[in-house]
Amino acid sequence: MKINLTPLFIMLTVGFFIAGNSLADEVRLINGDKLTGQVVRMEEEKLVLKTTYAGEIAIAWG
Repeated sequence: MKINLTPLFIMLTVGFFIAGNSLADEVRLINGDKLTGQVVRMEEEKLVLKTTYAGEIAIAWG
């Protein structure tokens, strides 16, 4: 009996892509803009967000 693993492989691949997107953090600014990335650290009055499109961004917090 031959088992076709293609559907299983496709489902696992889609699952990994969905799970990968859920790991991103989202910061909403006062003006309504959204920044997506990974929160790196929180310093006194600023939040540092690492993005794929702009590197590390320091955001005034408070």
